[in-house]
Amino acid sequence: MQYLDQFLVQRDYRDPQNHLATAEIKVEHAFHRDERVLFTITSNRKGTSVYRNGVFAESDSRFDLTCASFSGQLVIGNSQVIYDAWQGRLFGVAFYSQSLTREQISRHYESWSHCRVRQGFREDGLVALYSFAEGAGRMIHDSLGASPDLYIPQTFKILHKRLLTPPWEEFSPDLGYAWDLFINVIGFVPFGFFFYAYFVGDRPGDRAALLTVALGGLTSLAIEILQWFLPSRSSGVTDIIANTLGSGVGVILWRLRVVQDLVGSLTGEDPSP
Repeated sequence: MQYLDQFLVQRDYRDPQNHLATAEIKVEHAFHRDERVLFTITSNRKGTSVYRNGVFAESDSRFDLTCASFSGQLVIGNSQVIYDAWQGRLFGVAFYSQSLTREQISRHYESWSHCRVRQGFREDGLVALYSFAEGAGRMIHDSLGASPDLYIPQTFKILHKRLLTPPWEEFSPDLGYAWDLFINVIGFVPFGFFFYAYFVGDRPGDRAALLTVALGGLTSLAIEILQWFLPSRSSGVTDIIANTLGSGVGVILWRLRVVQDLVGSLTGEDPSP
């Protein structure tokens, strides 16, 4: 994927606690305006390496790619499960059955640079080559004629996006996850505060609180279901739990004596249930 001017190679995996984690190789300052770049990713028992324009850039001995990494459905330009779209243009993709040496990678870069993308590639284990030479239409053919064609869908969508992802699959032990959780709680505090203030006018306090929290949860559920249809948004149960909790916090704030006294002084009425 591309992030600003960085080129990232990521691989999701499950840690020993079955939490979703990501291994990453990052190439800084990999993109420059109006420059075509060839990235080569090669892996063996020593780890995975990334080359930029035929020159070694970064590697990681803990980052491994196996045959299982290339089984199943191939999606180019975006993740199969989340919105992670490629921001630039793609001019070609090739796959090999073996790890490439530095000499091979340098030679391949020269071939790509001079549009001689088949020269010597077969001898190096080439199994699929998509040169995007069609120029139009929705099919991209393997130049070797041995691998499946790529299909460009008429509308952009996430192929295997999860609906209401369970909390244990969304959990991540980092500040970004904690911040998102905090924002989702705080975001629904006003919801609980004002809806409870409305409901408590003609209902017992406990019933109004239960109704407010239930309404917050149902509203959040509706939002998460709608977000499943939006490619750039995710759908998860964690947000529902956080939003519902935020609604409850709003109820608690309204029921504080100091808040009721403040509201009473502003309205001239006693807001207590």
